[in-house]
Amino acid sequence: MIQRLLAHLRDKPVSGVDSPISLQVSIGLGVLEPHGFDPANIPHPVSSAYFDAMARLLIQQADMALYRAKREGGNRTYRAETVQWQAIQA
Repeated sequence: MIQRLLAHLRDKPVSGVDSPISLQVSIGLGVLEPHGFDPANIPHPVSSAYFDAMARLLIQQADMALYRAKREGGNRTYRAETVQWQAIQA
């Protein structure tokens, strides 16, 4: 899907003042592995700080991937390493 988006943007220039402008996009993709926790062993309640930390980690990975895509040239995507769920502390 991302490759189709890049191709669509590349192939559909927008109107500029003097001439059409070709668009280029850099995309950093963060991926979170599905958890494998046994629901019976998850402490309740799970703190919001846990989910906040996981979200920050995922965003950090996507951000690093974005900057790598930019360094490697326009109109490309870079996928970060998959983020693993951290152990939930009781």
